[in-house]
Amino acid sequence: MTLEDEYTLSFYRELSPVEGRDNMWLVQHSETGRLYIKKVLALYDRAVFDFIRRERPGGVPAVEALVEEDGVLTVVEEYIAGERISELLARQGPMKPREAVDILCQLCDIMTVFHRRQPPIVHRDIKPENLMLTRDGRLVVLDFNAAKESGGGASRDTVLIGTVGYAAPEQYGFSPSTPATDIYAAGILLGELITGTRDVKALPGRLGAVAHKCTDMEPGRRYGSMEQLKRALQRAAPPRHDWLPPGFRSGNPWKMLVAAAGYLLMLDMAVTMDMEGVAAGALLPIARVGWGLMELAMVLTVFNYRNIWDRLPLTRNRRLWVRLLGAALYCAGIFALYIILLIVAESLLGA
Repeated sequence: MTLEDEYTLSFYRELSPVEGRDNMWLVQHSETGRLYIKKVLALYDRAVFDFIRRERPGGVPAVEALVEEDGVLTVVEEYIAGERISELLARQGPMKPREAVDILCQLCDIMTVFHRRQPPIVHRDIKPENLMLTRDGRLVVLDFNAAKESGGGASRDTVLIGTVGYAAPEQYGFSPSTPATDIYAAGILLGELITGTRDVKALPGRLGAVAHKCTDMEPGRRYGSMEQLKRALQRAAPPRHDWLPPGFRSGNPWKMLVAAAGYLLMLDMAVTMDMEGVAAGALLPIARVGWGLMELAMVLTVFNYRNIWDRLPLTRNRRLWVRLLGAALYCAGIFALYIILLIVAESLLGA
């Protein structure tokens, strides 16, 4: 260690070890009083930390100092105040799908910067323990200790670094880690955030299809980039204002205009309808109200209101044609129920 390195590290006074980590300490700069994390690594890729220190990408702790000696790297990085995703899940349980998608989209933005670098940098240990939410809801990716440059001619990973349950198959020595390795972990993470389990089969619907594609055993069949994954998540995510009726959830003026016209037409049909064989007595108002409710129920079913498809047989299937068939069958069932209730009402009023 050079005198310059010793001088650099002398500014950081150790306060306490980080709980559960024997190679990390909370330190304080003697002049500025700012808090940092110091960690000593025996297994690392120096290029990763050089990139973070030089480029200071958003969404990761800034690296303030690097000192390397005898195959050991001492890293001093920014201290981030917040709550780890693992702690958040332990405290409140699984998240709503929209919250999970927001977190995954932030992760995609952060990791895109690393994956676009040439050669790409792969994190290789994306999991709830290594993700933190700040007080303002900003995601921070921690612990690039396992990260490495992808490529370099290696035919496979020679050392398993990662966490069982999140590590992609190639991290077990089948092939080299690539950006697809992080996409695999993102799919596992998506399922865990929403269902509380790392089994992506437990996540139904369109988000389940996204997680399933992320975790394909063959890296080439996963999403081609974090940007592609983000677009898929945004298409599959439930609307932010999912309590609004179909047509109004996206905020698109043209969709809202068409939806409003459709709802007015449905209301007019319900109010003015006249049914053959129904006398203009007490049964006609019941028939009209029932017709309006039936129309509304069908619209909510067809347009997957509040992700109702994820809670019904057939419509939670991964195959689109099965989901569409299921929606059609449920609409037929709603119509049949309307007819049955109308017959019952007619018999009661006739009695």
